[in-house]
Amino acid sequence: MKYAYHIQYQALEKINTIIPVPNDYPLKPGIDEKFRGDFVQFIELVKKIYIDIAEHPESYGLLLLPLTDGKGLTDSSNSLRKPFDTLYALACSSECENNILRVHIPTFKESVKQAKPGKLTQSQYSLIIGRYISLGFVFDGYNSTGFTKGQEYFFVSFPQNPAIIHALKIFANCCTEHQNGLYSVDAHNPYRLFALMDYKYTADVTKLPEITWARENVHYWDDNAKAFFIAFYEQACKSKNIRWEGGSFKNDFFHGKKQVARIKHADTMWKFNVEYITNPEYKAVLKNVDGHKNVVLSLHLYLPTNGKDDRFDELPPHLIEYMKNKKCQNCNTFSAKKDRNDGKCPHTVYWAHDGEEQRGCSYHCFDFEQPKIEDIPAYVGLL
Repeated sequence: MKYAYHIQYQALEKINTIIPVPNDYPLKPGIDEKFRGDFVQFIELVKKIYIDIAEHPESYGLLLLPLTDGKGLTDSSNSLRKPFDTLYALACSSECENNILRVHIPTFKESVKQAKPGKLTQSQYSLIIGRYISLGFVFDGYNSTGFTKGQEYFFVSFPQNPAIIHALKIFANCCTEHQNGLYSVDAHNPYRLFALMDYKYTADVTKLPEITWARENVHYWDDNAKAFFIAFYEQACKSKNIRWEGGSFKNDFFHGKKQVARIKHADTMWKFNVEYITNPEYKAVLKNVDGHKNVVLSLHLYLPTNGKDDRFDELPPHLIEYMKNKKCQNCNTFSAKKDRNDGKCPHTVYWAHDGEEQRGCSYHCFDFEQPKIEDIPAYVGLL
């Protein structure tokens, strides 16, 4: 193995989740056109930080979870945010003048305590700042022993590319506002928003077409999965009055308030946090320690448990055969619900084909693994 700790692989894989910055996206009012190019350079620096974390994780004071340990993977991933929590705290505790951050020390000390999950301690952010110095940042008024005594401010610059500091400040400000509502689950955690490194927080979202959001929500999927998702999105949303809701590892479709479909690109254990894993070596590690299996594309249709007998008549024969093989197993998974429903499982699906009644499970009968683009009209016809 090239690395010894999960966080080293996780750092490199996180690079895959950063959405490429378009050359001509509409900026929020008040942001200069030059910002786009500066932000691209800032993102390149972020990627260098991730690479540096992979090479020197102990120098950042992050959680070093051995590859042989499958417990604590989420804690390891959360630990990976601390270097960027530090960047955000620097930016939101400062004013930017001439591409230099003038950081208010009391505000910075309070900001690092707000990072979630887990506040940053002085020893942690001191290590992180030390690595940032090695990457080209200059901290005036701060050294290896801490802040210069008696000073209220310290200063941060990046002489190799000064405009990166201005881009950092603008992006952090936009994350603080979080009024764009890109990911509702993250709306009250600007530190997490910042770590996403999503250019759309600096965009005039009223001018971004929904298809842009949809495409970028799956940008790290493999080509076949992306092609299916976009084709399904375009047909479902145009022909059936269905709307899409996306977010962090989320691609759901609704008709009114009722969810009618979900598309997942995850491992067969239904874990949503592994779909961006690309390194075969790390995939093998996860399979050994945490039961992760191959990542697959799946389409789940949330169909009513009762309906017209003829609603499946137009389905291709191979889909009918697939559904027939997903029979109800009379399991006790939902025993409590059965008890409240005269012994009947609310997730049992009754359907008929060629006059023969079938009894399937709504959790499996309509969960299609590796769905094909040519079958999309049939899938959409069921919604």
